[in-house]
Amino acid sequence: MRVLVGGKVREAMGLYRDLVNGLPPEAFRLKLPELPSNTIGSQLWCVAGGRESYVKAIRAGTWQGFACGIPYAKAKVKEQIGALLERTAVQAAGCLSDGSLEWTPERERLLLTLLEHEVQHHGQLIRYLYGNRLDVPGSWKERYSLE
Repeated sequence: MRVLVGGKVREAMGLYRDLVNGLPPEAFRLKLPELPSNTIGSQLWCVAGGRESYVKAIRAGTWQGFACGIPYAKAKVKEQIGALLERTAVQAAGCLSDGSLEWTPERERLLLTLLEHEVQHHGQLIRYLYGNRLDVPGSWKERYSLE
């Protein structure tokens, strides 16, 4: 299961690169117009923090709590979020390829929850893109059959 789910995790993470690269810097400050929401940058901050937290949990074999490598205040800075997403994708890939880990049912559950977290934010961010009339990356259109 680790190989199958790990492949899906890597695919999901790769889509974020396309998103960040295609967004203008000011987009990271945008909220959903006229609705209660946080910013696009805040959504991506949560994605990166989730990656860090789930990798830590997988390595430990149990949940260790949520933490993110940059302060929440920097979530609106494209370069900061982009670099953090890249760094956390590398951390996750390293964890998934670590042959010294025994893949227990708890580690598999944590891996599945990491995948769930990644794709749940995909859905949220698609709404942010549409709501702010931002371009949807081609890879997202293809993956989710969007127009």
